[in-house]
Amino acid sequence: LGLADRINLFRKQLATQVLENEKLKLLKEQEQKRLIEDKNRELEIKIIESTAEVVKQKEDLAKLNTELEKIVAERTLELSIANTDLHEVNSELAAFIYRTSHDVRGPLSRLLGLCHVGLLDISDLNALEYLEKIQFTAHKMDIILKRLSKLFEITQLETQNDEILFPKLVKEILDELPDYQSDIKINIQENLQYIADFKLIKFVVFNLVENALKFSNIGENANSLVKIDIVNDHDYIKIQVSDNGSGISEDEAQYIFHMFSQIGMKYENTGLGLYMVKKILDRMGGTITMEKSSEGFTQFTIKLPLTEIQVPQIKSEENTVTSAH
Repeated sequence: LGLADRINLFRKQLATQVLENEKLKLLKEQEQKRLIEDKNRELEIKIIESTAEVVKQKEDLAKLNTELEKIVAERTLELSIANTDLHEVNSELAAFIYRTSHDVRGPLSRLLGLCHVGLLDISDLNALEYLEKIQFTAHKMDIILKRLSKLFEITQLETQNDEILFPKLVKEILDELPDYQSDIKINIQENLQYIADFKLIKFVVFNLVENALKFSNIGENANSLVKIDIVNDHDYIKIQVSDNGSGISEDEAQYIFHMFSQIGMKYENTGLGLYMVKKILDRMGGTITMEKSSEGFTQFTIKLPLTEIQVPQIKSEENTVTSAH
C-alpha cells in the first residue's frame, strides 16, 4: 500500500477506535446512571419506611404521653384527696389534744392543790415522801399538757405581726425564769428591726435560754456562763444562745429536735421544747443549728430571714448580768 492508503487506513482504524470508546463510555455512563437510580430508589424506599416508622413511634409516644398524663392526673387527684383527709385528721387530732389537755389540767390542778395542802398538814415522813413524788409527777405532767396546748397554738392558730424589740424580749425572759446562778452575758445589736409574732419569738428564745441555764453545770462549774447574742447577719437576724455547761453528746445531738427526745435526763425535761422551737422556726422560714463553739460552748444558732424594710443599724450594746436572780 502506498503512503496515502496507509494514512487512510490508519484514520479509519482511529475513527473506529474512537467510536468504540465513545460507545463504551456511553455504556458506562448508562450503567452508572442505572446504579445511581437503583440506589436512589432503595434510599427512597428506606426513607419512606423510616418515615412511616417515625410516624408510628410518634403516634405510640403520643398515646403513652396521654396515658401517662391521665395516670398523673389521677394520682395527683388521689394525693390531693389524701392530703386533704390527712390535714383534716391532723387538725382534728390537734384539736382533740388541745381540748383533752385543757380537760385534764383541771383535775390535775386540783391534785396539785391537794398535794400542797397535804404537805402543809401531814407530818408522817413516809406520807410526805409519797406526796412529794406525786406532786413532782403531777407537776411534770402539767408541764407536758401545757406544752401540748402550746403546740396546738403554734401549728394551728394564725400568727401576728408584732414589732420585736429584742432588749425588751430578753428582759421579759430573764424576769420570768426562776433563780439562776450562772452569769449571763448579753450582746444585742442596737436598732434591730424585726416584724414577727412576739409570743412565738419569745417562746423560742425562752426555751433556749432556759435550757442553757439548766445545762450550765451549776454546782460543778464555778465560772458557769450563758451568752445571748442577737445581731444582724446580712439577710438574717442571728440569735445565738451559748453555755459552757456539760454539753450534748454527738449521739444525743442528732435527736435533740425530735418530739419527746429525752436529752439530759438528770434535768427536768419534757422532750417537747426544742421540737416546738424547730416547728416554730420552720413555720417562720427560719433555721436552727447546734454546734460546739471554738471556746467549748454548746451553741444554738437561729437565723430569721429579714424583709426589705427590716434594715438594722450597726451599733451594738453589750452587758453582763451576774447572778441577777
